[in-house]
Amino acid sequence: MAREERAYDRSEVRRSAAFCVARCSSLIKPKLAREPAPAFDPGGVSRFELGVAEMAVWSEFEEKEFETLANVALVSEQVVRKRNVQVFSPGQVLEKSLGFDFATHIGKHTRLHRRLFGSTPGAPGATPDQLTMLKIPLAPSTRLLNVFLQYKRPEHFKTGHRSSLWSRQEEFLRFTVSENNVSGGGYHFDQVTALDELATSLGPTALVRYACPAVWTKSELYGLFGAGRLLADSVFVEPRKLADLIGADPYHRRWTFQRRLPGAGKPNPDGVLTSVETGESFMDRAEVESERAPRSDGYARDIVREAGEAQKVRSIVNSRKVKLRPRERNQADAEDMAINEELKRVPSLEVGTIRASLELATIARDLGAKWSVIAFPLSPQPQLEPSATRGNHAS
Repeated sequence: MAREERAYDRSEVRRSAAFCVARCSSLIKPKLAREPAPAFDPGGVSRFELGVAEMAVWSEFEEKEFETLANVALVSEQVVRKRNVQVFSPGQVLEKSLGFDFATHIGKHTRLHRRLFGSTPGAPGATPDQLTMLKIPLAPSTRLLNVFLQYKRPEHFKTGHRSSLWSRQEEFLRFTVSENNVSGGGYHFDQVTALDELATSLGPTALVRYACPAVWTKSELYGLFGAGRLLADSVFVEPRKLADLIGADPYHRRWTFQRRLPGAGKPNPDGVLTSVETGESFMDRAEVESERAPRSDGYARDIVREAGEAQKVRSIVNSRKVKLRPRERNQADAEDMAINEELKRVPSLEVGTIRASLELATIARDLGAKWSVIAFPLSPQPQLEPSATRGNHAS
C-alpha cells in the first residue's frame, strides 16, 4: 500500500509540473504577442533582445590587458618599422631635462615616482633590444610631443546583428565613452568632455586619443602583439569626433567600426561615417605635429606653461571625481596627499617643474588616460658637397 501511495504521489507531481509549464506558457505567449516592438536604440541592447544571440558580447580580454600590451607595442612597433622616434614616460624626460635623479631624492617605490614613471612605455614585458630605446640622451633640438591615450575594451557584433548602423552581413565592433558607473544615475560625459578640452588646451603640444583594438578574441590580441601589429590594427579616435552636434547629449555614447575597415567608423547613435587613424596613421600624424612641438632643451619651461593651460580641464575633472564611488575617490585623495608629502623632498630649484608635471599626470590619472612623451630627433640638414660649394663661391 505504501508503494502504491508513493507511485501516486510521483504521478501527481508530474501532472502538477506539466500544468505549471502549460499555464506559464499560456500567460507568457499572449504577453509577448501583445508587447509592442521596443524603441530602437542603434547598437544598444533592449530587455526584449537580451536572449538574442546576435547582440553584442564583450571582448575576451580586459581593458587593462590591452593597455599593458599596447604600452609595450608603443615602443616595440616603432623598432620593427625603423621609425626614428623614441617613447618615454614624463619622468624619464624630466630626469634628462633637469639633471635630477628621482630614485636618489624620492625613491623608486614612492607614489610620486609611480605617478611620473608608472606609464613608462615598454617597461612590462619589453625585450632588451626594445628597452635600448628608453636610454636617453636626447639632443637639445629633439622635439617632444605629449600623447594621452585612453585605452578601450571593445564589444563585438557578429553577422546577423540587429543594428542599423552597419550591414547585417558585416560584423563590427564598438567601444563606449559615456559613463554610467558614477553616482546620480543616467549617462555621464565628463570624461570625454575633459579629454576633448585637454586636447584643445594643449593644442599642438599634445595628441589625445581613444585607442581600441580591431579584434575581440584573446588569441587574436596576442597574435597581433606577437606579430608587431597590435597598434597598427587598432583605431585611434579623437574625442572631438564623438561630439554630437544635433542630439540631446553633448557627445555620442559610442564609437562603432568594422573589423576589416577600421580606418573609418560611425559614432552612435545617428553619427555619419567618419575617418579616424589606425596605429600607422597615428604615428604619421604625431611626426607631423612634432614639427610644432617644444624642443627638449625647453621642456622644463614648457611643461609649466602646459600645466597652466590644462587647468581649464581641472574643473571638469573635479566634477567627475565627486561622482565616483566613495572608495575610488578616497583612494585617489590618499594618493594625492602622499605625493604632496613626498614632494617636500624635492629641491626648491626643481619643485615647480615637477609639481607642474604631477598636475598633468594627475589629470591623466583622473581621466583614466596614459601619458607618454614621443621624442622626434630633428633630421640633419643636408650638407652641400665641396665641389658644389666651390662652384657657388666662384660664381
